[in-house]
Amino acid sequence: MQLINCRKKVDKIDIAIVKLLAKRFRYADKNAFYKLKHDMSVYQLSRETEKKDLLHQMGKKYNIDPVFLCKMWDYIMSESIKRQEKIIEENKNKI
Repeated sequence: MQLINCRKKVDKIDIAIVKLLAKRFRYADKNAFYKLKHDMSVYQLSRETEKKDLLHQMGKKYNIDPVFLCKMWDYIMSESIKRQEKIIEENKNKI
């Protein structure tokens, strides 16, 4: 496969990753309303531990450095937490 063709395939995958992240954030945003309604903390250590354990397993299965996956996950979680905190702050007086 030529470099240009390979890059085109990588670009398509990158677009798919961004679309999946957008979808993930939409669901995480919905979780914020649930957490607000049920007076739950945005950050939940048990959830983070569960996800990082899964990332380590997936990294081994798919030959991706688990440390890299956890760092990537930390960025995604940080953004999710920030978004959820904003949603809760903006809606706390509406419930």
